[in-house]
Amino acid sequence: VFWYTKEISANVQLLAPANPSILVLGGGALTLSEHLAKLYPDGLVDTVEIDPELTNVAQHYFDFDEQPNLRVINQDARSFLQTNKATYDIIIVDVYSDVSVPFALATQEYGASLYSSVKESGIVIVNAIGNGMSACNQLLDATLAPYSTNFKNSLIKKRPATDSFSPSNHVAIFSRDTLNLNGYVGYKPNHSLVLTDDYAPLEPIQYSCNYQ
Repeated sequence: VFWYTKEISANVQLLAPANPSILVLGGGALTLSEHLAKLYPDGLVDTVEIDPELTNVAQHYFDFDEQPNLRVINQDARSFLQTNKATYDIIIVDVYSDVSVPFALATQEYGASLYSSVKESGIVIVNAIGNGMSACNQLLDATLAPYSTNFKNSLIKKRPATDSFSPSNHVAIFSRDTLNLNGYVGYKPNHSLVLTDDYAPLEPIQYSCNYQ
């Protein structure tokens, strides 16, 4: 239904190897995870979702159909990454709710944990919020800094047909190798907004974006 889920799916199909291993951080109603599991029946889709009740919600309201290659892991995404030993071809990050960004998933230390979970040729796809206004651009930069400081290549695309004032979805793609994707532009991060576990003042940035 959503632009960003369609965009993420299209990029996975464009960039994924045969039978990919995919990690989805933030399961929600599991619609994207189920879709990818069906697209790649010989692949693997691990989905980390902190709320165990969402699986029941997905089954009851969204016709979620469990797949043999889809594993739902009810755990905090940051905790999962810090103990994870596997590496994935693709990591999809959809843990943000509008302008609400968990600080533990926006820090330099989080980025290092995620980086170690991506294969050398792998990619990271992130759904994030921002717009043309300075306050929301700060939020976008802070959200994407953990990825852009670790990966050489950074691309971004804004949801089409949105104005420059309202917060809007952006899909960002990160990789070690250079990528060229239609409709995407190079993302130049503001590394002065790199946050750490010891200092992550996200609340005033989120407030400014939400109430600008």
